[in-house]
Amino acid sequence: MKKIFLIATILFNYLYCISQEKQSIAVLPFTYSSCTNADAHSISENVVNALVKTKRFNIVDRTKMDEINKEKNLQKSEAFMDGDALVEQGKSLGAQFLVSGTVSSVVKNSQWKTRTKTDGSTENYQTHECSISFSCKVLDVETGQIVSSEAFSTNANGLLGISFANNIEEAFGKSLRSLSAAIDAWVGKNFPLVINLVEISEKDKKGGASKILISAGSDLGVAKNEKLKVVEISFIEVNGQKKERRKEIGEAKVSSVDDANFSTCSITSGAAEIAQRIDAGAKLMLVTIK
Repeated sequence: MKKIFLIATILFNYLYCISQEKQSIAVLPFTYSSCTNADAHSISENVVNALVKTKRFNIVDRTKMDEINKEKNLQKSEAFMDGDALVEQGKSLGAQFLVSGTVSSVVKNSQWKTRTKTDGSTENYQTHECSISFSCKVLDVETGQIVSSEAFSTNANGLLGISFANNIEEAFGKSLRSLSAAIDAWVGKNFPLVINLVEISEKDKKGGASKILISAGSDLGVAKNEKLKVVEISFIEVNGQKKERRKEIGEAKVSSVDDANFSTCSITSGAAEIAQRIDAGAKLMLVTIK
């Protein structure tokens, strides 16, 4: 039993270490066939910006990825995303994850229409519309497995085009920005922030945890009023294999971002159980809710 407990402790400590560090991600140049290189670049930059603004990631310098791009062009195969060569390239860049994208369509349309004015006369006016469809894959460099695949489309969001634009490029920009919420949600779902609970900083009259200190602050993009799940992490042996179990025991909301490394949270549910589990020596973490 002591050996099992020691292994579990080592595994938890490893999880704690990686949870407090920024993940390293490389975003490959997006492939395309029915749009311009400039449009494909703008779409890939939108994905990069969604990762950057969370402050949770170290983005691999794009200039260091020339060799990967050259190799992709030589292979001329979508299967290269799943290949050993790409995994090795990712490791050489020090990336934990590789994000690739394929632009399936960018449809731009400008046309003249006629409308009747209030005085009964008519006038011609021009509309500008653009629809965008692309997909992203995330490859775990360590395992070589695709861990996420997601499609994004303005049509899927009920946005068939952007008519209120001065020109077609402005319509393209508005169409791309309309996908920002969906891209942000995808980032949050696939890369949740896992934070260590440091201590109970305040208890209620019944002895429950009312406020806690967590080891994440402005450096990791923690924001005031952000909601977090409180989970208990344990390790259970099943058929000779050690498996991690995460049990949700409550929820919290960030009440203040104290500095670059720490924040204070108010417990919104599970106050009594959180205090009991900490007193019992349980390991509690917080996970972002998206």
